[in-house]
Amino acid sequence: MGATVQHTAIVAHGLVKRFGDAYAVGGHDSGVFLPIDRMPAWARWIAPLSPLSYAGDMLRGGFGQAAYFPGWLSPLVLCALTAVLFAAATAVHRRWRAKGL
Repeated sequence: MGATVQHTAIVAHGLVKRFGDAYAVGGHDSGVFLPIDRMPAWARWIAPLSPLSYAGDMLRGGFGQAAYFPGWLSPLVLCALTAVLFAAATAVHRRWRAKGL
């Protein structure tokens, strides 16, 4: 399993070298394909905005690699985001039901 993760990191690093910073912007700013600590400085500011960053960081930590975020932060952010999105979806659903849609 470690060789696969290392191979993925090597491929991601090659893509960043080939295509420059534009690769990090194209949805790959979450740290899943390229570890956050290896991203350009400006992409490290964007990565915490993506929920996938926290999920990928928890998976990376689960496989024994160093996590970028503190261990308590990732589950907290993911649970909070889930609660906020669930509340928003419930509110939208109630409005639609009230209109008969």
